[in-house]
Amino acid sequence: FYRHLSGSGANIDDTTRERYRSLADLSDAIDAYRVNDSDRAKALLISGASILSDHDRYLFYVGETDRVRGNIREALDAYEQCLDVNPDHGRAHERYHELLRQLKPVAT
Repeated sequence: FYRHLSGSGANIDDTTRERYRSLADLSDAIDAYRVNDSDRAKALLISGASILSDHDRYLFYVGETDRVRGNIREALDAYEQCLDVNPDHGRAHERYHELLRQLKPVAT
């Protein structure tokens, strides 16, 4: 849908066209994440970084992708940014606290 809107035939300004393109990349990144293609998902998410940095869904999937790739600190940062944008984002809240528990040293 967003890819179609960002097409050259659409009567929109360049800023809007770029946002639509980034949203299309986000949609593709989510699809890649869902089929466990975290490399492709990460590449697509990186392409939208400057435009979607205020978008909670984008930030959540940056966190998800970093988490499955083992980049725990980066995932925590992304979840925290997601929660800054939308403090009511339940899955970001759950993942953030789940990762914090994993980092907490086990008492012996």
